[in-house]
Amino acid sequence: MEAIVGATLPKLQDEHLKEIGIKPSEIKQVRKFIEDVTKDTSHHKIVNDPIHGHIKLHPLCVKIIDTPEFQRLRFIKQLGNGYFVYPGASHNRFEHSLGVCHLAGKLVRAFQDRQPKLEITYTDILCAEIAGLCHDLGHGPFSHLFDGMFIPAVKMDTDPKWTHEKGSTKMFDHLVKENKLEKEFEKYGLTEQDRVFIKEQIDRPNELDQKNWTLNGRPKEKSFLYEVVSNKRNGIDVDKWDYFARDCHMLGIRNNFDHNRCIEFSRVISVKKEVIPVKKEVNSEAEEEVNSEAEEKVNSEAEEEVNSEAEEEVNSEAEEKVNSEAEEKVNLEAKEEVNSEAEEEFQICYRDKEVGNLYEMFHTRRTLHSKAYQHKTTKIIETMVTEALVEANGFIEFTGKDKKKFKMSESIHDMKAFSQMTDDVFNRILNSTNDGLKESREILEKVLKRDL
Repeated sequence: MEAIVGATLPKLQDEHLKEIGIKPSEIKQVRKFIEDVTKDTSHHKIVNDPIHGHIKLHPLCVKIIDTPEFQRLRFIKQLGNGYFVYPGASHNRFEHSLGVCHLAGKLVRAFQDRQPKLEITYTDILCAEIAGLCHDLGHGPFSHLFDGMFIPAVKMDTDPKWTHEKGSTKMFDHLVKENKLEKEFEKYGLTEQDRVFIKEQIDRPNELDQKNWTLNGRPKEKSFLYEVVSNKRNGIDVDKWDYFARDCHMLGIRNNFDHNRCIEFSRVISVKKEVIPVKKEVNSEAEEEVNSEAEEKVNSEAEEEVNSEAEEEVNSEAEEKVNSEAEEKVNLEAKEEVNSEAEEEFQICYRDKEVGNLYEMFHTRRTLHSKAYQHKTTKIIETMVTEALVEANGFIEFTGKDKKKFKMSESIHDMKAFSQMTDDVFNRILNSTNDGLKESREILEKVLKRDL
């Protein structure tokens, strides 16, 4: 075993600690101590962001940022063709990614400080930050237009389910390998399992199966970490927090949602997820028992009453009582059965008085969609640009691995080729003299002349 010095401390595994005499019961405490003494923020980079102020970036995040694959995000508009409608919508995927990185670290760090029993490590925080940083690496030209409109329009039979999330995980692997960052990850104590965890945060199944846990990055006791960057359970995540604030700021739309307040009033809580059955068959024994008792009571009371109206009233009341008691008993048994089968899961929760703030979050989302994302002129321009890209698909090529040429639609299969694709494809078509691009040029010229 090599000498234990500051640089090797983060790399120590549990078996190494046992070899030097650390008891199993003390390992967690020692590992926490190692994290505290090796946490060095002196090499962090400070970035001044118009939304979050001064952002502190981990050295490993800086290494990722300073690569051609990540810098490419500087040239992809956050709102795509929304810039043709809103003059302020000039921001790019680059600054949004920095913001999500910052908020991911801030939220997980808040859990670590407030709830030490969760055993959140500094590695967990760093992985969440990197996932936030890299979650949009897979976006193509004009952001959602590429995977949401262009790819379906060219009918890619080979991979119809391709999404920018899948592209982000592929680009992440390519970025690490192409820039030889494996040693940088090791330097800060991140293993291959941690890189898997980063990719799982970016692209994973919609539902987390708590009973049959299939994710490899973290155990189900830390399932809440999968809700930080992309929350598939309720849609409340730091990705939305950043682009709500950033888009509203750049578009000049009012935003009443305060994500910092949400962080202050958030906690991880163990929840037993109840599955309410849609339809439950009535328990025959319970129904017969209640019906029998009620029927005897009805008959007894009915015999005493000669008046037919009174008899009808008694029957009606008794019938209501039968139905009410039977339903109550069945519902109680159904609830007990569900509770016994319910799986415990750890979820990010917010204090009840935050309901108003969270309402403002979803109201902001609706406002952005109605005023900007789904703006009629934006959608018209998106349709025209998509038509231009489809027409140009066979005439514009990008060089991939082993100098192989790929069409725009084929570049999703080669990250080297895909890393060259930005919004600049618009100007490539517009300034081309290729006769094959004539129709595409005419469409884009109409966009510029506002001939929609």
